Amino acid sequence: MNEAIDQLKSAIKAILPRSQIVLVGSFYYNEQTSSSDYDLLVLSTFPVRKSKQQAIVTRMADAKIEYDIHFIPKLFVCLNWKLVAGRDLDTGRDIRLRMTTRVRSTIRSTRIRMAYYYYLTQQYDKAVIELLRVRLLPYAESDVDLFSYAGKQQLLERLRRQFDEDEYQLYKSALSNRSNTGGKKIDTRLLIEKINQVFQGFKDDLFQLQHNLQYYAYSLKRGSLNPLVNYNKAITAALFHFANGELDESARQLSKLTKVTQLDEQLKEYALLSVLTIEN
Repeated sequence: MNEAIDQLKSAIKAILPRSQIVLVGSFYYNEQTSSSDYDLLVLSTFPVRKSKQQAIVTRMADAKIEYDIHFIPKLFVCLNWKLVAGRDLDTGRDIRLRMTTRVRSTIRSTRIRMAYYYYLTQQYDKAVIELLRVRLLPYAESDVDLFSYAGKQQLLERLRRQFDEDEYQLYKSALSNRSNTGGKKIDTRLLIEKINQVFQGFKDDLFQLQHNLQYYAYSLKRGSLNPLVNYNKAITAALFHFANGELDESARQLSKLTKVTQLDEQLKEYALLSVLTIEN
């Protein structure tokens, strides 16, 4: 374990001694670059209060470390609302996803939603990577097949066999940009076309989740609550219509969940629900 991870672990354990800390992301898959940050999941029995989150940030204030920490109640993991693939920093054991039907459905729904989110925030490389994960899902045997790009040349050869030339070039550009091997401009027209295709193909089979605690908390904060609406379908459909310039229909979908205020900002907030990030 390197010094940076030791520092992060010590800061978290000082505030949350009973938490489980999991290393995820590029450092877990040993694919970090010079610009990579440390991604950690903190699994806790109860939701972590903002004051404790800030206390961890304060402890790390003088450390010159780039990091993201996601705080997740263990209940979310037990219910498959959150999927964990990484290394437990206490035991050193790897935690790997089992590609059950439920897990595949959860991954597909989340990645389609995030592909729209990154597209709308003009983070096109990330949007392409999320699209790629959806497209590789039928061929995935474990989380490594979706979240690791070790052996990029072998992956590119596989992509060339599985997809047409235009789509292959889309993924090749994003993977090249990701590894800092020469930036290439993303074809945004093709990107949104492909995201729309995967959404349309699975919109009636998205992960069913009637009881999303964070959606409830968010809606209560805004003064409305509709527990009978499928959260994931409504928010993904709203993102689809917004990305395609159909603002009235996007607002109608979003209004199923709660009263629409600032449509674009509310969409971004909904898209990122359950991803609680602290950045140094």
